[in-house]
Amino acid sequence: SRISWLPVQGESKVPVDVFGSGPHVIDVGARFGDKLTVAVGAEPERIEWAVATAREARRAAGLDPESMDIGAFVVVGAGADQLALDELARGNASISAHFQRNATSSLSRSDATVVEEVTSRYDNYHHGLEHAAQAEVIPADFLHRFCVIGSPDHCVECLCELVELGLSHLVIVGGSREIDATVRERSDHLVAKEVLPAVQAVELPVGPS
Repeated sequence: SRISWLPVQGESKVPVDVFGSGPHVIDVGARFGDKLTVAVGAEPERIEWAVATAREARRAAGLDPESMDIGAFVVVGAGADQLALDELARGNASISAHFQRNATSSLSRSDATVVEEVTSRYDNYHHGLEHAAQAEVIPADFLHRFCVIGSPDHCVECLCELVELGLSHLVIVGGSREIDATVRERSDHLVAKEVLPAVQAVELPVGPS
């Protein structure tokens, strides 16, 4: 479709940020997007793979592999009660896990099994909710690796490690909308006041922003 009133004289191009989880979309996003945001969870190995995939795609297209603005979509929760944080993250983790459904070949067998289970149970009517069928099947070990949840110091350490792999931005999401408001507000407060300032203080290795 076309936005009929564009282009407007003097207006700059709207930047296109491509979100990708598998190698094909990451490849296309790296070659044709203005930005790329990978949605592959929060494990350093997965982020490293996604960044390398994007850079190789740009290199193969004759583009500067270091000039791409690459970021990551990460579910983050901060606090002291691990069980409460698990529930906080579970709904949005199911969305991110569902993103992997066409990229299971790049996952370990156990993680691919989790993604397949999430996909088989996915209920769009309860999209992103804590007690949706797709959220309740996510095991704790997957949740703890796939998300960044824990004390503020733990969150800072994990996010800084990801940034140092070559990310220039982060898209951070927290708890789902039906989570206990006290838990969500406490986590959001800690993320805003303690986690983000510490991560923003890290010198970005690449990217224009």
